[in-house]
Amino acid sequence: PCKEAPTALSFHYCTNLRVQDLKIVNSQQIHMSVEDCTNVQLTRLSITAPGTSPNTDGIHITRSKDVQVTHCKIKTEYYYVILLARSTSQLQLTLL
Repeated sequence: PCKEAPTALSFHYCTNLRVQDLKIVNSQQIHMSVEDCTNVQLTRLSITAPGTSPNTDGIHITRSKDVQVTHCKIKTEYYYVILLARSTSQLQLTLL
């Protein structure tokens, strides 16, 4: 994929965001992005890419607060969860 490949699912400036029981397969680069959000619950997500897929990441979390990632199955080539800014706070992760 090229450097500017699309993100499969993006959330920006959301409050009280809840995403559950979602399956994302074979995104070109980033499967999910959460940016500038507050009170986020990501539950029972399945995010997968084959081992031969170059530069695929699971979830990028940027400048967000009160984020819970629980009971998620993330299998990607590079990074499962990435925190991209120091201002991300109060993060809870429970991966399967």
